[in-house]
Amino acid sequence: MTQYLIKHTTHITGETFTDVTKIRDNETYQVVEAESKEEAEEMAKKPIITETNNSTVVSFERPSEETMESLFGKDYKKGQ
Repeated sequence: MTQYLIKHTTHITGETFTDVTKIRDNETYQVVEAESKEEAEEMAKKPIITETNNSTVVSFERPSEETMESLFGKDYKKGQ
């Protein structure tokens, strides 16, 4: 099945823009919380991989509940 990256951006006017990008076979994406670009790059070198609902979350620390819900929906724990 084809995967897509969906990005939502809210403008200061309150208008929300949505971008949908098809992920190529040779691409992967990671989301990390970091204080700087350098810290994020270090985290990417030593990721923790979490499998949930047939998806993979790669993170430096366990993702927050808010992050997990935003990725997999409020009922994501039912799949565990």
